[in-house]
Amino acid sequence: MKEMVASLSDKTDDSLVSDKASTENPVPAHLRILRTLRDQRIGLGGIIPSESELSAALAVGRPQIREGLRVLEAFGAIDARQGARRVWRGFDGTTFGEQIGGVLGAGGSSALADFLELRQTLETTLLPQAVDKMTPLDLARLRDLAGRMISEAEAGRPFTREDEEFHRLMFAALGNTMLLGLMTAYWRVFHAYTAGRPADEDRLAVARKHLAIADAITDGDIRLAAHELDAHFYGVRRRVVSLRDHPEQEARPAG
Repeated sequence: MKEMVASLSDKTDDSLVSDKASTENPVPAHLRILRTLRDQRIGLGGIIPSESELSAALAVGRPQIREGLRVLEAFGAIDARQGARRVWRGFDGTTFGEQIGGVLGAGGSSALADFLELRQTLETTLLPQAVDKMTPLDLARLRDLAGRMISEAEAGRPFTREDEEFHRLMFAALGNTMLLGLMTAYWRVFHAYTAGRPADEDRLAVARKHLAIADAITDGDIRLAAHELDAHFYGVRRRVVSLRDHPEQEARPAG
């Protein structure tokens, strides 16, 4: 998986896609296809060579080419429409997140807890770098989102859309598409898992925690902001872990 992600983000070492791979460890077709597309300078929106053309260029059978193309399609790097030529869409972390989130959406609380742990570690670690790149407009938008979350909570309504936007905004300036992709995957799994299940949490307290994060960032107290962010994640984790440890709660009807 690491090798595939590296190649799709256009950071693969050429040695990984050498045509002189040993028979014991042959280079996967999707990596060789990527090498060909780079060599031919296929840009975003460009037409992908046909299966027969790729087969001839790489000296492999069409079944292998077809399987390699399917791998790239699964990750959203290639757009394949019936009756039309395949188009290069490129690869970014958000697309990756959407695909992985869709696949793992049925993973239940275990998959959700795993994603949450990754997010907590990455977000609390990268927060100082992210804050350093935020603009005054970003800060104003962050506080506005926290205010909207509080308003929704006071009205007894969920605010997952604002919650997702809040976290994405905090880290958008980093330009780290893999981090944003991980967030996308998390929310895909979250929505799939919590659909039809009542939220067992104090929404107003959660919303106010986001305002505390925004206030600390605005005041320039990064250590406090990281503390509030970390504490927020522990609150979310308690609910997810509780459902994982007591699976009978997962089947509760919405009420």
